[in-house]
Amino acid sequence: PLVVLDSVTEKANVDQVRANLQFALENQSAGVTQGSGGVQQAQAQVQNAAAQVPVAQAGVDQAQAQVAQARAALPGAHQAVLDAQANLNRTRSLVGTGDVARSQLDAAQAQYEQALSQYNSAEQAVNAAQANVDAASQKVGAAQAGVSAAQGGVTTAQGKLSQAQAPAQIAAQRAALEIAQQNLRYTRIVSPIDGFVGEKSVEVGQTVQPGTTLITLVPNRVFITANFKETQVGSMRAGQPVDIKVDAYKGVTFHGKVDSINPASQNTYALVPAQNATGNFVKVTQRIPVKIVFDSNTDFSRYPMRPGMSVETSVLVK
Repeated sequence: PLVVLDSVTEKANVDQVRANLQFALENQSAGVTQGSGGVQQAQAQVQNAAAQVPVAQAGVDQAQAQVAQARAALPGAHQAVLDAQANLNRTRSLVGTGDVARSQLDAAQAQYEQALSQYNSAEQAVNAAQANVDAASQKVGAAQAGVSAAQGGVTTAQGKLSQAQAPAQIAAQRAALEIAQQNLRYTRIVSPIDGFVGEKSVEVGQTVQPGTTLITLVPNRVFITANFKETQVGSMRAGQPVDIKVDAYKGVTFHGKVDSINPASQNTYALVPAQNATGNFVKVTQRIPVKIVFDSNTDFSRYPMRPGMSVETSVLVK
């Protein structure tokens, strides 16, 4: 078919929309890849943070064991202080009566101070062990908070991945491409038949409106409309052979066949049909259009046929 019009602008628009679609597809692919990597990284962070929790809990257990051990030594140290103090008091009274030498009082005093120092050390050990328990508990809390934060990162990464996989933008670009292609198709006027341009009433760059006549096409294969009398078509049938003589080609007889007979007379199609009612003294013989086609072996390249030529036809009805 003959392409009459085309639009460079609409072609450029289609190319632009197609480029936008390709860009959106590439962005989606990159977003999915990046989102998948973010999810994997966030999940690895969750695993690392979760691994820190049992380590921190083990530190708490160890610190609590040290507290228990330090508290177990505290009663003995306290009892040693009480014994050393009692011994010091007895020795001090005996020294006052002269029954015990002064050196024994000094020894009892040193023993008491040593026992008191050991008791203080035991209390400090308990306090230090308790501080270790508190520090280890804080590490457990920090590890658990790290797990929660890492899980939040997984949720965020999964949200980004879902957004990257969302087809809304791609669907919008595909719809825009379809509309652009449809607009481009609207700029092309295609002839329903093959043929030749008889008349052209449009120029390049001219703006046309719907219903405007642009060109007149003449088909490649023409046919004959023979207006036979109504007294002649009674014996005619489709498929009957026809001899054709064209005034433009003297002495050449072409062959064809009856294709169809029009269902109404030529007068019926007139703007003001003649009224042959009862009472007319003269009866007018009507003409019936008969469509005749050339045989397929007709050499149109040697004998080109043009619409409007004068021909004579003879139909073989028997």
